[in-house]
Amino acid sequence: MKTKSFLLIMFLSFSFYSFSQINRNESVTISGLFQIDSSEFFIFGKLIDKSTKMKYGASTKVFNGYTNAYVYNSKSKKTISLFPKGTNLIYPIIDNFYNTAFSYGQALRQSVIFKNHLVFLVQDNDLDGDGIIDDDDPASIYVANSNGESITKISPNDLNVLSWSFAKDKTTILFTAQKDSNNDKKFINEEQMIYQIDLENDISKIKVTQVIF
Repeated sequence: MKTKSFLLIMFLSFSFYSFSQINRNESVTISGLFQIDSSEFFIFGKLIDKSTKMKYGASTKVFNGYTNAYVYNSKSKKTISLFPKGTNLIYPIIDNFYNTAFSYGQALRQSVIFKNHLVFLVQDNDLDGDGIIDDDDPASIYVANSNGESITKISPNDLNVLSWSFAKDKTTILFTAQKDSNNDKKFINEEQMIYQIDLENDISKIKVTQVIF
């Protein structure tokens, strides 16, 4: 227990040091410091702060959202930036692999840690062109390997993901979404559909299929 606490303290100190080296003029607040499946990898998010909040709408979720997420390798002492470009609203991370407060089959609007994958719900497309990311812009599902590599947008571009849930073995995801059927760049009163994601260790082989009902 003492060893694990020491590692967390050392990691937290290193994270703040790393960020200060990236931009000495930027005040950074981090959140969601989780170890991934008892491995050498840790994940955390960079919270929206005073310098970035004008890029987002007034929705209450922005106060808990991340502008970026990072995976830190405690052995190599290297950090991977998962969303280094653009304006992103990344939904907060839940350590679901250990946290029994969230169970399989439950509808989520969060980002989640699995044993072999990291699953992110992200708004990164200013679809209506108003200069901010807000509730009018679509949310998408991204998946990365548990070491932070091969992060890929999985849900189709014309969908707005509303919520998602996962099977007990954490290899299948079902999500509900709206499609911009009339290409008006809005998702108001659009029909809801269900899609299935079959997770693979090779991210490039992950498939998405629509559920017909």
